[in-house]
Amino acid sequence: MVCFGCQLYRSCLICHIVLAVCFLVLGTVVLIGRSHVIEHEFKKNLALVPPAGGYKNWVDLPKPITLSFRFFNMTNPEGFKAGEKPAFTEVGPYVYNEHHVKTDIRHNEENDTITYQRKRFWTYDAVRSKGSLRDRVVVMNAPAVAFNNRLSEMEGGKKKLFIDALTTGKLEVPLIGSFNIPDLTDEKLTVNKDVHTLIFGGYRDKVLTMMNDLRKAVISAENTPAIAWIMYIADIHLPEHIKMELPLTFCFYQDRNNTVEGTFNVYRGSKNISNLGKLYQWEYSTQGKHFYKPPCGDVVGAGDFFPPFRDEGHIDFFSVDMCRTLHLKFAEKVTKHDMSLHAYKVDREYLANRDHGDGSNWCFDPHADAYPSGVYGVSPCQKDAPVFMSQPHFYQADSFYLSQVGSGLKPEKEKHETVFYLEPTTGVTVELYARFQVNFILQNIPGAGIFDKVRQSVVPVFWVEHSFVLPDINRNEIYLLQGLDKIVLGVGIAFLTVGFASCLIVLAHIWNAYFIRKQKVSFVKGTTTASDDSWLFWLHG
Repeated sequence: MVCFGCQLYRSCLICHIVLAVCFLVLGTVVLIGRSHVIEHEFKKNLALVPPAGGYKNWVDLPKPITLSFRFFNMTNPEGFKAGEKPAFTEVGPYVYNEHHVKTDIRHNEENDTITYQRKRFWTYDAVRSKGSLRDRVVVMNAPAVAFNNRLSEMEGGKKKLFIDALTTGKLEVPLIGSFNIPDLTDEKLTVNKDVHTLIFGGYRDKVLTMMNDLRKAVISAENTPAIAWIMYIADIHLPEHIKMELPLTFCFYQDRNNTVEGTFNVYRGSKNISNLGKLYQWEYSTQGKHFYKPPCGDVVGAGDFFPPFRDEGHIDFFSVDMCRTLHLKFAEKVTKHDMSLHAYKVDREYLANRDHGDGSNWCFDPHADAYPSGVYGVSPCQKDAPVFMSQPHFYQADSFYLSQVGSGLKPEKEKHETVFYLEPTTGVTVELYARFQVNFILQNIPGAGIFDKVRQSVVPVFWVEHSFVLPDINRNEIYLLQGLDKIVLGVGIAFLTVGFASCLIVLAHIWNAYFIRKQKVSFVKGTTTASDDSWLFWLHG
């Protein structure tokens, strides 16, 4: 007769054996497949496909980006015109909320990309601003500076033709004839305008009127049969920029508010999470409208989001405003918002000229005789405006630039560096501060009116700061994803622990049964034919 207790004992033992095997297998599977589990969860939460949370935040940013303007108010405009170094006082910030709207969104399943157009618009934030949009500021007169640079690039007869026109009021153009131009004798090298007019409002200037009149006269003459025949025989072709219609007013953010800034194509990351957010094309090209020679003009880097699992190397971010990729190098690990973040910063190599650094910036040099390190020309992507970009207050730039300023500039690391703070596991930007300065190049041109006595110099005009801090509600999502690896690892270890514990329980039962059986054998010697250490005997009762 089989003992009921023995049956129950054997059943419990078998259950523990099955439990041990199951938990050991589960723990092993979880640990081996941990990377696949994490990638699946990251795709579900971050990929640019609905209904992922990352897609929702990409379509509609959780909060606006902050755009702050700080102007260099020139305090000695008359002295500067006479040849003095410019002196400044910084005014601002004038703060705007920058909103991003994505339209015409198309998903491309074949290469896992998403195509869209991005529109930006700005609204003024009076509460966070220091000052008013009605504040008046003295800055360089951009149309006059543009004319100055055009004139300085002309050679021989062409330059003399325009210099004479500045004093006579008549422009004598061979083959075309003579026509009156606006009186530029009182043209201003600097202007005193309110902040709104300088940023978005716009103001009229005689140089713009003159250039538009010249354009109309040239096009009219080109359409005259006799002139057209002469130009054909002489193989004379007018440059396209001569035929371009210029705006009648000027402001620094001309025609940019509430306008589409191009068509973008980025990877969604639904097939390969490591490609998430990487920009593939801008304006249907990988060469950035060919503003610069390769590799400077290559469209590379992130569009809005960075891929997860960041290392301590570098990150790349393509900037439409700068028509180039921002290259930021890992600087340090910091703790912000109770998270461990990676800080990536722009270093001095980013704006090194062709003779410094690794030489990779050679294709950004505006002229063969490159300016010292610290600036680069954005004229190709800013309608040939004589604009050089630098870091604010010429931070990390060659001392040459500060030496050209009388007073008012003082570079400081904390105020003027560009830094992105990324959570490395998710690649999410928790904070960013992108800071760059707009400068004009001014040339001395003897005999050319207002350009006769000025110093050849790089003159700062204003600097901007794009800043963003991720809202608390989105940081909570990061906390979960950030700890996902530890959670999965903990679950796998827990399964293995339970499995090993079950194994120990099974071994304990076997040892206990063996010990009891051994005692029985010692009391009833010879009553069984089983060996004293035959565990199979007592296991089966």
